[in-house]
Amino acid sequence: MQASAHLQVAREFLAASESYSVAAAPLIKSEMLWCAAAHSVKAAANQYGWTNDSHNDLFRAVSRLARRLSEPRLTAEFNAASRLHKNMYEGHLQPGRLIRDAATVHRFVERVDAILAAYPRLPRRRTSGVQA
Repeated sequence: MQASAHLQVAREFLAASESYSVAAAPLIKSEMLWCAAAHSVKAAANQYGWTNDSHNDLFRAVSRLARRLSEPRLTAEFNAASRLHKNMYEGHLQPGRLIRDAATVHRFVERVDAILAAYPRLPRRRTSGVQA
């Protein structure tokens, strides 16, 4: 799958997550949001030629992207998505946390989309970042 296809799938998962409420279907909503974030990272990894075959590869890709662009918030935002993935198995998140993490994942997906558009090739050096 190419980067553009992964971005499209990420948007579809975001839209699908809106179909599920925190109260009625928190596990499904959580996983839809994780999938959106994961596909965004897979898009970045594909665009920049990085391995993305495992969860660990996704975390490494986010760390690499955050370092190269001097945007540490990307790592924190992806960690929110990871919490949601764990929530799908455990159902441990309180509704307020799930709502906050959902908003964070939306920002993350939008941010990665903006980065990929702004940087068809990742700069060798750190930049001041892209305004979203």
